[in-house]
Order: sequence, then structure tokens, then C-alpha cells
Amino acid sequence: MGMTRRLKMQNETNMRKLGNGRAEFVYKCVIEAKNYEGNISADYKSYVKKLPHLIRTNGLGNALAFIVSKPKNRAHDLIYKQLSRWLESGNNGCAVLRRGNDLLEFVVSQPSQTYRQLTSETLAFLNWVRRLAEGLIEEDKDVCHYQEG
Repeated sequence: MGMTRRLKMQNETNMRKLGNGRAEFVYKCVIEAKNYEGNISADYKSYVKKLPHLIRTNGLGNALAFIVSKPKNRAHDLIYKQLSRWLESGNNGCAVLRRGNDLLEFVVSQPSQTYRQLTSETLAFLNWVRRLAEGLIEEDKDVCHYQEG
């Protein structure tokens, strides 16, 4: 087997491991949101649908600054903490956030290549969160949209 083919297979294996690790981590995150005190799951689900667009439009640093600026929004806080934990884990294929450091400060202090890697990894992370939230978090059935005429 040629060196190029071996490297390609090794890269594919590493990507598969990364994807599986991300999926497992995100599953736990979505379950955490679903069971979170104060029933924030509907807000969480809505938020993870909108955040990737916010990142693509404004950049990762600006999107994180937006999250931080939201006063006492538990769904925003939770996804920020979960993303921080994922980037602290070292299982994400890019720069590692040191435990205890602030995510926003870390992201905006990175050189452009690392910033782009962090953006790509964050979007991949959020794509998994969105998919699993769609499947695991049910719509609020207590809300009645029917009006008697």
C-alpha cells in the first residue's frame, strides 16, 4: 500500500473518530438541555438552529460576544458552557481551550488560521446539536395555537 493511500486512510479514520466523539458528546449536551432546571429546552432548540447563521454572518467572535451580552438567558449560557467544554476536551481536532479560560477571550486571541479552525469546529458541533435537538427535544404540546372563532 502506498504512503499516500495509507495517510488518506488514517485521515479518514481520524475524521470518523472525531465525528463519533462529537456525536457522543453532543448527545449528552442535548439530554442536559432537555432535563435542565426551568425547562429551557424549547429556547435551546430554537437557539441552536439560529446560531450557525449568526456565526456565518458575523463571525465566531461576534456571535460569542452576542451570547455573552444576553442577560441571564439560561439557554444561551448553557450552549456557551457546552461549547467551552467541547473545546476544552481536546477531542475536537483544533486548538484546545484551557479549563478555566473564557471561550470568547480565547477565540478572539487566536491567529486567523486557528480562528477559522475554531469556527469550522463550532459549526460542526452546532450541526450535531441541531440534529439531535430536533430528534430528542419535543415541541411543547401544552401550547395551544387554536383560537375559537
